[in-house]
Amino acid sequence: MARKPLPLQQINAFEAAARHLSFSRAAQELNVQQPAISRQVAALEGWLGIALFRRSKPRLTLTEEGHVLASTIANGFDAMHAGFEAVQSRRPGGEIVVNAAIGFTSFYLLPRLAEFQSLHPNIKVQVVTRDQNPDYELSQCDLVVVFGE
Repeated sequence: MARKPLPLQQINAFEAAARHLSFSRAAQELNVQQPAISRQVAALEGWLGIALFRRSKPRLTLTEEGHVLASTIANGFDAMHAGFEAVQSRRPGGEIVVNAAIGFTSFYLLPRLAEFQSLHPNIKVQVVTRDQNPDYELSQCDLVVVFGE
């Protein structure tokens, strides 16, 4: 059974907003404007058919469903970080090659790459986007991020 594609940009916006309890701070973190975060979160709420936040000025609070989803997403992101660290520790020469779709790369990996490199300055990260490099040999990658089948 094929998995339904996930709205990664919306998930990333929601995760940042949930962590900060602020659309403005999430926007700063993701280097976008605040209305973009608001639209992405609203689109995710529409996709799910539930409200994730209570929007009462000046406070933004998570609904019960929002808490559940934020926790689940945080656990998933933590697992991905652990995967990166595990792969990185096995790579000789302090280099890691990541293969992912351009959307995931743009909205999740690249915004976090500077922090990763500041924490691990001796590790070279090479990102190969499969959208632009469909013939790239996956056996040459340390980590391949796949959504769907």
